[in-house]
Order: sequence, then C-alpha cells, then structure tokens
Amino acid sequence: MSDDRRIELVLPPAPPPSEELGAAVAHARPVRLWRPAREQAAAVLFCAAWALLVVGVIGPRADLPALPALRLYAGGLAWVLVVVAAVAVVTWPAGRQVLPHPGLVRLATIVLPILAAAAALLLLADAPGRTLEADPADAPLRIAHCLGSGLGIALLPLGVILVRARNRLIARPRWTGALVGVAAGSLSALVLHFACAYGGARHLLAGHGGALLVGALLGALVAPLVARLR
Repeated sequence: MSDDRRIELVLPPAPPPSEELGAAVAHARPVRLWRPAREQAAAVLFCAAWALLVVGVIGPRADLPALPALRLYAGGLAWVLVVVAAVAVVTWPAGRQVLPHPGLVRLATIVLPILAAAAALLLLADAPGRTLEADPADAPLRIAHCLGSGLGIALLPLGVILVRARNRLIARPRWTGALVGVAAGSLSALVLHFACAYGGARHLLAGHGGALLVGALLGALVAPLVARLR
C-alpha cells in the first residue's frame, strides 16, 4: 500500500487531450465488422440484377424458343459459376487474414477463363435455320460489335466490385483486379448468351468470351488506382 501511495505522489497528472484528438474522437464512428459472406452475396446479387436489367433492355435473342433448352441454360449456368467463383476468391480471405489468398487469385485468374471457354464450346447451343451465321467477310465486324457491347456491359460491375473490394487490392492489386475483370467479363458473356442471336464457335469465343480477357486486362490496369482510394 505504501508503494502505491509513493507512485501516486511521484507521477504527474495526465495532461488533458489535445484539441485535435478531441475533434477526431468526436467524429469517430464505430468500426464496421467485415462479413465476407455478406459482401460476396451483395456482389453476386448486384451482378444478377444488372444482368437481368440489361437483358430486359436489349431483349432476348430472336432464336431463343428454337434453342435446345438443356444446352442453353447449362451454358448460362457455366458463365454464372465463373462469376460466383471469381467473386468468391476476391471477397473471401485466406485463413486468419483479411486479404484473399494470392496463389488462389492467380490460379483463378488463369484457370477460370479456360474453363469458361471449354464449357462454352461443349455446351454450344445453336438452332440450324434460326441462329444467325455471319458471312465470313462480316464475321469480324460482328465479333467486334459483341466484344464492344460486352465491354460496355462489364464496365459497371467491374467498377462497383473494385471499389467495394478496394481494401483487398492493397497487396496484389493487378492480379486481384484482373480476377474482378474476369468476373465482369463473364457477366457480360452471360448477358450476350441470352441476347445475341449470332452463333458459331468463333463468334462465341471471340465475341462473347473475349470480354473475359479484355476485362482482366482493364481490371489489372485500373485496380492500382482504385487501391489508393480510402
């Protein structure tokens, strides 16, 4: 007890807090808990709503009733799974960390477009006589048109997901941004899958699936800039 009293006599009283500290504390807000599952669900729901809106505005493809239903919807499901997988890797942290697993991000960025292309070819759904086939001279223009349209569709989800996931862009922004671009490009391919009446493997891979590669490149370029936002 005597030692405690001696310490109390020796130590000076604590100085009052500075005005800057008081102002900072006065405007402080409670820390928001990070819930990866909720963030992942929000991103997927936003992508679904955006895809439905765009298809509703553009309108379904003219040959839709004549297409084989199993291949049509299985092909659409393949694009959906790429979106969900890419978003999950970006938003779900590695064990006991807050950032996504770097090796898994790189692997998903490389493998998911390959799997998407293989599934698109395997589940190619064309209706002879109803699905449009571009003339050889006109085919590059049709591919460029769909590729540009797909990029336009992908821009909004790319930007929204990057901004929402900007805290996960701190360590490896280019790879993470590229994976977000893969998700956005796959979403645009999903929209074109139900809205574009042109068929054929070349048009499907280059015109629709090409948005995954362009989206990945754009995401890798933009992500370092988004990572600086706070």
